Amino acid sequence: MIDPELLLQGYRLGVFPMAMEDDSIEWFSPDPRAILPLEDFHAP
Repeated sequence: MIDPELLLQGYRLGVFPMAMEDDSIEWFSPDPRAILPLEDFHAP
């Protein structure tokens, strides 16, 4: 389990956690990163 504050800190730095097959957690920072502009986002 990831501490919520650690998760938020990771998101602020542009990384996200992903569980691996051995149940460990690694942090990823894809290049390029997808950024969705929320001002135009609409969910039906």
